[in-house]
Parts: sequence; structure tokens; C-alpha cells
Amino acid sequence: MILPAEPATVYHLSEPDFLALLDRSNKTEQRSLKAQLEFEKLVVSRGLSFADNYFFKNARQKVSLIDSSGELYEVSPYAFKAVKSTTNRKTAAKKEFEKLVDTVGWTLGAGYEYKNTSTKVSLICSDGHACSITPNKFKSGQRCAVCAGNVKYDTESFITRAKEIHGDKYDYSVTRYGVNNKTQVEIVCPTHGVFSQTPSDHINQKSGCQKCKFDKLQMLATKTHDQFIKDALAVHGDRYCYDKTSYELSNKEITITCLIHGDFKQLPSVHLTGSGCQQCANESLAIKFRKTTAEFITEASDIHQNRYDYSLVNYQTAHDKVKIICGKHGVFEQSAGGHLQGAGCNQCAIDGRADKQRKSRDKFIEEAKHVHGDRYDYSLTEYRNIDTPVDIICLVHGVFAQAPYSHLIGCGCIHCGFESTRLKQTKSTSEFVEQAVAVHGKAYDYSLVQYTGAKELVQIICPVHGVFEQQPSVHLTGSGCRSCGFERSNEAKTMTQTEFINKANEIHGSKYDYSNAVYELSHVKVDIICPDHGVFSQTANSHLNGNGCPRCAFVAAAERQRLTTEQFVDLAVEVHGDTFDYSEVDYVSSHDKVKIICPIHGVFEQTPTSHLTSDFGCRECANKSKGLAQRKTTDEFISVAKEIHGDRYDYSFTEYITAKDKVAILCHEHGLFMQDPRIHINGSHCPKCNYGKGVGTYDEYYFQRNPEERDKPCDGYYVKFKRGVEVRYKVGLDSTGNRWKANYKGWDVEFLLRQPMTKYQAWLWESALLEQHQVHRYKVKDSEFVGNGSTEMFHVDILELDQ
Repeated sequence: MILPAEPATVYHLSEPDFLALLDRSNKTEQRSLKAQLEFEKLVVSRGLSFADNYFFKNARQKVSLIDSSGELYEVSPYAFKAVKSTTNRKTAAKKEFEKLVDTVGWTLGAGYEYKNTSTKVSLICSDGHACSITPNKFKSGQRCAVCAGNVKYDTESFITRAKEIHGDKYDYSVTRYGVNNKTQVEIVCPTHGVFSQTPSDHINQKSGCQKCKFDKLQMLATKTHDQFIKDALAVHGDRYCYDKTSYELSNKEITITCLIHGDFKQLPSVHLTGSGCQQCANESLAIKFRKTTAEFITEASDIHQNRYDYSLVNYQTAHDKVKIICGKHGVFEQSAGGHLQGAGCNQCAIDGRADKQRKSRDKFIEEAKHVHGDRYDYSLTEYRNIDTPVDIICLVHGVFAQAPYSHLIGCGCIHCGFESTRLKQTKSTSEFVEQAVAVHGKAYDYSLVQYTGAKELVQIICPVHGVFEQQPSVHLTGSGCRSCGFERSNEAKTMTQTEFINKANEIHGSKYDYSNAVYELSHVKVDIICPDHGVFSQTANSHLNGNGCPRCAFVAAAERQRLTTEQFVDLAVEVHGDTFDYSEVDYVSSHDKVKIICPIHGVFEQTPTSHLTSDFGCRECANKSKGLAQRKTTDEFISVAKEIHGDRYDYSFTEYITAKDKVAILCHEHGLFMQDPRIHINGSHCPKCNYGKGVGTYDEYYFQRNPEERDKPCDGYYVKFKRGVEVRYKVGLDSTGNRWKANYKGWDVEFLLRQPMTKYQAWLWESALLEQHQVHRYKVKDSEFVGNGSTEMFHVDILELDQ
């Protein structure tokens, strides 16, 4: 520790002055001074300066610095060495957050004050609503709760908001807002009457009357050619020519002429939802998302601090390679996305690792010679790290392998160690006997002793109890015949029950109850009653030495050592910086898990000890980092995807990061969509193509691929299952006329409705009912229904046909 009489900093001292300061200090202070000098040199090399109140105490206690922007920067030396930034992380995070707020069109609210990423700040959304939100949640995409509809309403405010979205389409005279946004309310459709729907669906999802939706789907299926042309012109105006269009069915492709790119094919139902020429959409997306070469160069220069020459760069997309010039190694090619993620010249990286390894080897040899002198030859030593064994040459016994850490704490050639031990073992039997007599006098007979080592048992004769065995080293410390020792202990036992209790009360006061205590010997346990924790057992000797109830001691120790929630958060931020959100932390003890929010993977639970000693904190982040070596490239992912899907999708905007990070994929019918790479290469399609997927085995894409199935006769049915007092209801479609018997595995089966229609109409009817009554769906886990209609059951009579 620096003495108060010395200056606050030491880096400005000359070498003689610093050495003089070391001479005036003890060993602990010398280590602290050396650590302070190393830290201050690092501060100066990064362009920072020291505040007026700067004082270095140790590597864990924060010091005051001035960063490159002139802001006060409080940081521990340990944390400062772990990061490479030259600016205050809090200041940088504050500026980055405020820039994001401005970018999305929000403003800072009254009383705005940025403290950290986990403390809420006041903001105003683009629609003028006041919001209170943490910077972490704002950066992860959370926005205004009022705009999103994620606020609790009363009946009046719900109706007002609903009319803003749906206008005068519905009648809310019977509407009564319930407990929350998931509690269904009744709404009146002027065409179909009263229907039930959750406020969340009605406002957030803009859902309405499902029967109207079903009617609209039927209208689309029965639209005439002239009606289609009229509707298409209403949606797209004069953008397309329909001279080659011949409309038959909503799910049968037609030819449409784009005035820019010519003819293309599309489903009528898709065209009327706003989709058009895919080439026009692709060009629009490309213009919207693609960087220019100038933007790439600007961003790359900021990241790599003008280290490279970008005069040969011709930027196309993030996964296309560009030519970059390294001032040391010349031109190299690298994907634009990889370069913006921090990758640089590969040869520079190899040279840097080699240089670092060479410096580490030289330093190790220097420290080894300081410990061992010239006793060993290090010409074969190849240093990697402190734990990996290296080859060292003993001048007597030759090459041996040893971990650098062990070598630097004094370990050396093992053969030399054996010889040294043998040289030190020079005691004879007569010398041992002479030393034993000096300790024990004539108490024992040593005529049977054969001394071979301090730890090897020898035979000694007790005149009372005969021969016993004992280690020489133990015997010379005063130990003797064990049987004699027991007899002396019993003779020394003179304390009575009353004397023990009186002595215990002198030591512990009246804290404990000794009514159950039965004193026998000092090393025998007695039962003692603690007024807080009840009976506990303890040796009489231990109790009289001051020990008491172990649970009381544990509680007292825990209270002395327990951190507060604020102290834990401060330690966590010192280790992990602003990586995590600690707003849900409720610290109890070091082994009780706390909730921590990862900005990437959300809430996870971890013990405080694990969090403070972990390099990553979040297990998912750790797994992601460990999996970098196995990660696919974008080209590899696209290759696999095309093997599965062929040319059905366009991957020109796809940028693969990890198997869990969604990628952008272009559907030729519906445009851009985001999807998990693992799901995509397992066969999943565009979600709009898959409308209705999960309802039985049918969807829009099924009927497109199998048009002959569309008009096949089929029954839409509504059936009741009953077993004892348990009742379930199920919707479905049956093309065989023999779907359910009167009894199914112990369940009585009763058809409440069986309506003839086409297979496509039956599927639409079933889909509409499942969506309309989603809240009442019953996820069946019984083995007799799993895989046999378990996703189409309800726990209430949704059609009210069970009389």
C-alpha cells in the first residue's frame, strides 16, 4: 500500500526514486507499488489521465480517472485491465442509448437521468406517450406499452382503443372489460351477432369476427374473373396489366404482367393481399438494406482504426468477399460481414501470437533462473502457458518435463529430490534410542527397535502393557503407550455433573439448558438445549472451551459475511460490465440463485458465486462462444437449405450467424420472412405458405400440391367424448364416413354435428373454429389421444349444441 507521505502516482518517478521507495516498503507494500506502476503505465498508454482525488489502494478498489472525452471515470484497476476501451463505459453506453432513442423517433422525457442499463429512464414515444423503461429492454426491442396495447384497460378505455383500430365496424354495447387482456369480452358483429374475443387479440392482433373472416375466405374461393380484376385494380392501381390473366380459382396460379419486369405467376388470393412482382420487391429491399461501398469503408475504418487500405473494395453484400490491403502483408480477401465483426489480416494475427509466445518464453526462463540459478538448461523449452509441461534439462539427470507453475515455485528435477532426501536421512537406530530416552527417560524398553525412517513403525516395549508399535517421529514428540494414556485420562477425570454445569454457566451464562446433559468424560458428547434451535450434541471439553450451538454460530457468520443486493450488483458489474440487467436480482446468500437478464437470451438463474467467477455469466452465451469453431458459414447453410428446398426460396439476403439466430429468406410468393436456420433445414417453409399448418395434415400448400383433393366430399364434424364425469369436445373433418365408433377406449362418443361439404371447405371451417376458440383449446396428454386429434379438443361446448 502507498504511504500517505508519498505522491498519489508513481509512474512519473525516475527509476532510482522508485527503487528507493521500494526499499522503504515491506514486501506487501512492494507488491502493491509494482502493481500500481504497471496500472498507471497502462492508463497513460491509453490516453487517460488521473483525477485530483486519485488514490491506488489495490487492484479491486475503484480509482478516479479522466477519460478521453473529459468525463470522470471510476473503475477498479482489475476491470480496467480487462477491457480495451479508452472511454468511460457508462458514458459510451449513455451516448449509444440516446442515439438509439433519437433514431427511432423518440425523445427524452422530463426528469430523464441515465444511471445504468438496468435503471428505468423517462422517455416520450413518437405518439407522445410517456414511458418508463430500462435501457436494456429498450435496446432489446421493447417499446411503448400504450401503443402496443399491453396495458390494462377499463371498459371505457378498451372501447375507445378498439374503435381507433376497427372504427364503427362493431357494436360494443354489451362489452364489459374483465380482469386482464386475456379475459374474453363479448362484441356484437352487425352481420353475425355476438362473439367472444380476448382484448389482446382484438386490439394487438386486430382480430375481429371469425365468421366474417370465414365468409371472406369463401368469397375469395367463388370470385368471378371480373370481380378479381376489379379487386386487383383497387389494391394495386395501374401498376400491373391483366390482359393475360384468366381467373378460375383463388388457389390456382394466374399470369400477371409487371410493366417493368414482364410476366410473373401468382396465386389470386396472394395478389389481393398486396403481394405483387417479386423482382420489384427484391429491388426495393436491396435498396433499403444494402450498404454502399462508402458506408462499408467508413464503418470498417472506425472498427479497425484506419489500420487498412480500402481502395480496392467493391462492396456487394455482407457475405461477399472484398479486397483489403494490409500495410505489412499486402492484399487479402475477407467477407465484408466478417471484417465488420472485427476480423482482420490473418498473417498479422499469426505474427502477433508468435511474438506473444516468444515474449512469454523469455519471461518464463528469466523467472526460472531467478528461482533456480544456473542449475538447469532451458534450450529445449517451448512455453505455451503456465499449466502445460515444458522440457527442462537437468545437468545431472538429463531431460524432464514439468509444468511452468510448479517449476517457478521451486520444484525441480525429481531424481535430484530423491537423492537429497536420502542424504538427509542419516539417523541410526542408536541415535533414535538416545533421543527417545532423552524424551521418555527409562519408561520404555527399545531392545526391539529397528530404525529405518521417521515414518516407519518401530516396536517399543511398555513395562505395563507390553509391545506396541509407533512412528519414530510421533514417539519423539512425547507420545507413548496408548493404553497408559487412556488410564491416565480416566484417573484425571474428577469433574462431577454439578461441576460441569457450574463451569458451563460461568463460560456461557444462562444461555443454555443443561437438563438433558449427562456428564461422563471430557471427550464424550452431552445433550445441550439451545433456546433458539433446540437440542444439540457437543463434547463436554469443546463446550467448556467456549463452543456453543453450531446453528447459532452459522447464522452469526452468515450475517457478518452476507452481501446486500446492491453490493452484489456492484461486484457483478465490475466483473461483467454492463453486459447484464440486474433489475430482478434479490440477493439472499452466495448459494441461493438470483434472476439475471441477458440482453440476448433473456432471464436465467445462477448462484452469485458462479456469476462472479464465470467468464461469460450467461450459459447460453458461453455455449455460443464455445460453438464458434463448429459454426457453419453462410455459403454452407445456403447449400444445405437448397438441398432441402431446391429453388423455392431466394437466399441473396441471408447472413448466417449461428443455428439459433434467425436468417432472412425471400419467398417468391410472399416476400421476405425471418426463420430459425435449424427449423428451415428441417423442412419448414414460408409461414404464409404454411397458413393453417398444424391443423391436421392439411394447409394451403397441401391443396396447391394436390388440387384433386380440394373438391373431394368430406364431413365437418363436432363430437362429444364422455368418461364418467369428464367431458371433452372435438372438431374435425372426416373423408371416410367412419371416423369414430360409439365407444373409443373407454370414452362414450356422441356426434353433435356432421355437415357434408368439400374437403377444402371442411378444412377452412375447422381452421376458423380453432382460431376463434383458441382460449378454450385443451392440450390433451392422454396416450389414447396423442397423435389422434389431441390438438383439436376443447374443455367447453364451443358450439353450444350439447343439450
